[in-house]
Amino acid sequence: MTRLIIRRVLWTVPVILLVILMTFLLMRQIEGNPFRHSERAIPESIQRNLEAKYGLDDPWYVQYVRYVRDVATFDLGPDVLRAVQRGRLMFAVDQQAYLQGYLPVALLTQRARYGLFPDEGGVIATGPHFVTKANAQQAIELSRRSIR
Repeated sequence: MTRLIIRRVLWTVPVILLVILMTFLLMRQIEGNPFRHSERAIPESIQRNLEAKYGLDDPWYVQYVRYVRDVATFDLGPDVLRAVQRGRLMFAVDQQAYLQGYLPVALLTQRARYGLFPDEGGVIATGPHFVTKANAQQAIELSRRSIR
């Protein structure tokens, strides 16, 4: 049973990457880009600037790497936080970099130097934090202050 679960979990990554690739290729089949088909005529120089700004003038494989990277991001930048606050996204996952990055290093250093470790054998909750509409403003404020 354990082998089956491990095998299924390991196959999840290639399947997700295949779905992402198929989605990317289907979107590439659409002619033009969002700036070519607008209600008003956009001057060619502005179209080139927009394509450069959003990477639409890059080769397809560079666009694909960027697409995969952006699909699998845990970045909680201001745009994502505002989308949660306005209700366009239901939630986002905050990885709590201090709790998952800095704190373990600090605790292990104290353990190595002094033999001290808080809550021997217990659990220090350092898992992800969910940002919802109810607490998005707090996350925005902490982000603005470079705390999270």
